[in-house]
Parts: sequence; structure tokens; C-alpha cells
Amino acid sequence: MIEKMKLPYFDFYYQDFLTGTAHFTHQQKGIYITLMCHAGVRNGQGLPNNFEQLCTIVNVYSSDPDIVDSLKTDINTVLKEKFKLIDNKWHNERQLEDYKRTVEKINHRAEAGRKGGLAKAKQTSSKCSVSVSDSVSVSFNNIWDALMVKRGSKKKALEKYKNIPVTISEDSIINKYNELCRNTENQIYIPHFSTWLSQERYNDEEVFNLEIFKKKHGITANFLEEKDNLLFFMQKEPWGIIDYIYKKDGTLIPQKDYYGKEKEKKTASN
Repeated sequence: MIEKMKLPYFDFYYQDFLTGTAHFTHQQKGIYITLMCHAGVRNGQGLPNNFEQLCTIVNVYSSDPDIVDSLKTDINTVLKEKFKLIDNKWHNERQLEDYKRTVEKINHRAEAGRKGGLAKAKQTSSKCSVSVSDSVSVSFNNIWDALMVKRGSKKKALEKYKNIPVTISEDSIINKYNELCRNTENQIYIPHFSTWLSQERYNDEEVFNLEIFKKKHGITANFLEEKDNLLFFMQKEPWGIIDYIYKKDGTLIPQKDYYGKEKEKKTASN
């Protein structure tokens, strides 16, 4: 059974054609080319062993019976000289061998490409895996070095860290774990870092710590109140009392901006 593969061409040996058809009439040459083309379209499956079908392929039909007879005679001549019955199909042997060789070559290249592609993909995957692994290790080491208290096994913590979503930043983990450490008087109550990670406590809402906030932003003024999610501070100076207003991200808000908006609200409500 010949493997069927659609090829839009067949090899044409022009010198051999000219030599091998030197004794053919122009009509016989035309029939030969026509039959070769139709055999090529059938992709190695051969021409039907049915003379009437071959007559239809060559289009022998004419109102002149002499022309019809002449064409039929020439079909037989071409079949006998240039084609052979193989598995009950008419084949040009050289064309068939060329087809088989071309299909084999294409399949060989495809298989080589597939194997090469798999090897390349495997190599790339391996490189990517190493690269990703290295990146995770570097990220984890940055976090570990920044922890105030290093509780538990670093190796176990790394394994837990590998499962953390990439959307969780290093800073978020560091800040939340260190905040827990600062707010825990006795270190024995601080969970191992691997446990803290496995419990996904990096998703816990941050607890605002006023003293940490003041220290972080260099604030020496006295805290007055929290209002509208803003922090109000007051500080006595030789020339008077100064008010400070901060957002929780540490942004200092000019008093005129805040009190100006408050005045607008009161005016609008009246």
C-alpha cells in the first residue's frame, strides 16, 4: 500500500522525455503528458484500469468518429509504452518511484524536525526551569536576609515560598512578617517563617502601627487623631503650634489643601 501524500508537482526529465517520445506524434505526446498529470493528481494511487474512464480523462469525444478512434488508438499506444499495471492501476514506473522517494524524503525531514523540535523544546524547558528556579532562589534570599527574626528552617521556607503567587511582592512579605516580629514581645511566639508562608498570612490585612509609622517617616510631632483615613499630628514650636496631616502611605498633606476642601464641603452643605 502506497502512502498517500498530496504533491502539487512531479519530476519532469525533459531530456529523457524528448528522447523517449521522439517517435511519438504530437497527439501522442499530448496524451502522454495529460495522463502523467492525472496520475500525479492521484498522488501515487495510479490511473483507473478502465479504458472508458481514461477516454474521459483525455477527452476523446468529438463529432468526428475518425478523431475519436485516433485518440483511443493513441491512448492504447501510450499506455503500452509508458505505463504499467500495478495493483490493477496504471502507473508510470519512474513517476511512481519518484513519488515514493519524495514522500519518504518529506517524512524523514518531518521526523528529524519533530525530534529536533522536541530536543530543542526539552533543552529550552530545562534552561527555563533552571532560570525560573534561580530567580525564585534569589528572590527568597532577598526576603530571608531582610527578616528581623529568622525563625525555623530556611530550606523549608524556600519550598513554601515557591508556591506563593507571583502577585505577592517581596516587600509585602518582608513588611508583614517584620511587623509581626515587632509586635510580638516574646520571640518564641513568632511562627516559623515556613509556617507563616504555608498559612498564607501574607494575605492578612496589615495592622497599622502608629509608632512604626512615625519612625519610618521621621515624625516627632504628637499624634492627635485619625479622621477620614488621615492622621493628624501637632507639634509645639517657639513661634506657635504646627499641625501636620498625613496619609497612611506617609504623604504629607498641606493644611490649605485639606482645610480648603473642608470649607468647600461646609459651604455646599449650607
